[in-house]
Amino acid sequence: MIPKKSLYKYVVLMILCVPVIIAAKLGFHIWINHRAVEQFDFDKAYFTATIISLVIFISSIRTHKNSKNPSI
Repeated sequence: MIPKKSLYKYVVLMILCVPVIIAAKLGFHIWINHRAVEQFDFDKAYFTATIISLVIFISSIRTHKNSKNPSI
């Protein structure tokens, strides 16, 4: 079982990851396409941020489990 302190840390990391990714995608979108902010697709940005956050969370759980049993 994962300790609550580590779980809270990962949840905060996931929450903080979302606006950073959205800001990066928004800046990249405006810089490359020179289009208005109104045309930016926020649904794709939220989806991308969610997927990346889940990957970070799952990989950190696997790392936490493997650190207790270093069989690899």
